[in-house]
Amino acid sequence: MRYAALLAALLMPLALAASCGSSGGKKAADFPSAEESAANNAEMMLHSGNIKGAKWKMKAALAGFQKTDNLPKIAETYIRLGHIAMMEGDFKAAGNYIASAKTISEIEGYKDIMGESILAEASLLLAQNKPDDALKSLGSLEKAGKQSIKIRTENIRGRARMALNDYEGAEKSFAKALDASRSAKYASGAAAALANIGTLHLKMKEYQKAVQYLKESLAIERESGSAFSIGDTLHLIGNAYEAAGDAKNALYHYNRALNVNIHLDAPKRVEADRRAIERVEKGL
Repeated sequence: MRYAALLAALLMPLALAASCGSSGGKKAADFPSAEESAANNAEMMLHSGNIKGAKWKMKAALAGFQKTDNLPKIAETYIRLGHIAMMEGDFKAAGNYIASAKTISEIEGYKDIMGESILAEASLLLAQNKPDDALKSLGSLEKAGKQSIKIRTENIRGRARMALNDYEGAEKSFAKALDASRSAKYASGAAAALANIGTLHLKMKEYQKAVQYLKESLAIERESGSAFSIGDTLHLIGNAYEAAGDAKNALYHYNRALNVNIHLDAPKRVEADRRAIERVEKGL
């Protein structure tokens, strides 16, 4: 299942610390706290594929936020830990983290964080093969909100529709996400939308179009250095070439995916790459 790349697009962008090369005139409050730095470091680790390191750093950040009862940061960190748990395949832990974030957001009236919580919940339901429930969860989102939330909503809605074989509805959602991402110059949203469109064409057995969109997504992912998404997309391109009967290109892309995934904390991905390579080689 391709949800790892989607998760990369779903993760809330943390505001990275301003350059500290020169501290002239800046007060202590202008710099991130230790826990904010830990959360930022966790985000960068996750981007590069270091799940275990990201989890450890994010838990350290959570402890710091809890110590000062920083409720917005606690809720945001619960959501991030929920996404990490999903990437590990621990859906029970993911659900607990997301439920905690929703509780805080509901009681305290944090609308944007509630939106992020609902997106996380919907992505978890998709990962659990519950597309109908994912669509119901998205229905509780307020129409007003940040553009990035709207874009990610359309990407998830499209994936749920695709899982339900509503290809026309899925295509419309992905097109909305892609157009909005390009207008907002939101690279990860565009990469996710392109990958989703490619996956849709793969399901529709339109392999040339699938490769075209997946390669567009790959170009954005490589530019941003999103290791998890790169490995995922390379494997999908291999799928498309294999389905089209092009063993040479299938092996080429499966091997590239393996070269990426073998350096990440992702044994299941490595196993999938190796099985795909073995399968294609047997057919030669």
